[in-house]
Amino acid sequence: MEVKAVGAVLLLLGCTAMGIGKSGKLYLRERRLRDLQELLQALRTEILYRQTPLEQAMTGSALCVEGGGKAFCQLFQSRSELFCWEGFDRCWEECCDAFFSDGVSRYRDREVWLRLGRQLGHGGLSQQEAALDHCDFQLQGLEQEAAEERKSRGRMYVTVGICCGVFLNVLLL
Repeated sequence: MEVKAVGAVLLLLGCTAMGIGKSGKLYLRERRLRDLQELLQALRTEILYRQTPLEQAMTGSALCVEGGGKAFCQLFQSRSELFCWEGFDRCWEECCDAFFSDGVSRYRDREVWLRLGRQLGHGGLSQQEAALDHCDFQLQGLEQEAAEERKSRGRMYVTVGICCGVFLNVLLL
């Protein structure tokens, strides 16, 4: 009987942990979008005000940001050595593939950031400023969407996890 009780508790805790884990991914997406906005502002400072070339702007921005933004800059620095002969666009795309491959972000998150890199790699200062403004606007919308999703679905995932644990316990006992 004790083994059944321990199994029931472990099953309930396991299902609840799965729900909490799924809910945590929603928080991580929101956090990542906030980090990318912070990186975007650092890039804006480097490119528009200091008029730093793109590769050096990424290096300078890495010193100003933390979290996901810093991770992207570090990815870019490591990839730029590998893909330096293919240009800024190819390096940015490789970084996006690696950075957004963890299952936390949505496809649209990656596309907005990838489009920014393509637009930064082509054009002058005014086009880069327009690209930074457009990306900032889109990231704000995605962050707001992520916050709403976290609030609505986050509780649901935890509740579904608990309910699955209870249901499985009733089914197996």
